[in-house]
Amino acid sequence: MIRALMTLGLFACISACAPAPEPRLFLLGAPAGATTATSAAVTAPVIGLREIALPLYARRPQVAAQSADGTLIASDQNRWAEDPPRAATRLVARTLMMRTGADVFEEPWGREADPDLVAAVEVDRFIGGLGGEVTLEGQLSISSRRAQGRPRLVPFAISEPVAGNSWDGLTDAYGRAVQALGNFVAAQISDGNG
Repeated sequence: MIRALMTLGLFACISACAPAPEPRLFLLGAPAGATTATSAAVTAPVIGLREIALPLYARRPQVAAQSADGTLIASDQNRWAEDPPRAATRLVARTLMMRTGADVFEEPWGREADPDLVAAVEVDRFIGGLGGEVTLEGQLSISSRRAQGRPRLVPFAISEPVAGNSWDGLTDAYGRAVQALGNFVAAQISDGNG
């Protein structure tokens, strides 16, 4: 009996000392093969894009998911490969360039950039659930250097389905939501030109 307990204790000690598996790293980006059409802009403005303001839970390195009871889970085994606000800003900037043909400078930009328009995105909600959907909500602010007065504020609400009940499907949906945000910003700039 004592020998069995000692063996059990030894296995428990070995299990506790075993290294945890390496976390899986995901890039926040557009799905492979995703394309956007460039609009035919006569004179594309120079655009300054402020870093996208994400809620605290969406800025963390751990991928967040919302459970059925509303609890947020931050997975230590599923992490973003880079800083989520920077990655989201880069994806929106790339989408803006492709859609508008404009030069897009990400914050911080130098004096030589001299943007005609400045776009700022404030995200209120950016969360999804395994097997559910990703929701991206907030407001876009567009200010023009030429126009006097307040910036134009436009709310947005984007949702993307999560394929399957996996972290791969969830992170893919996060990327599609950010690309949809880029398309939304491009449409607002093209329609209103600030």
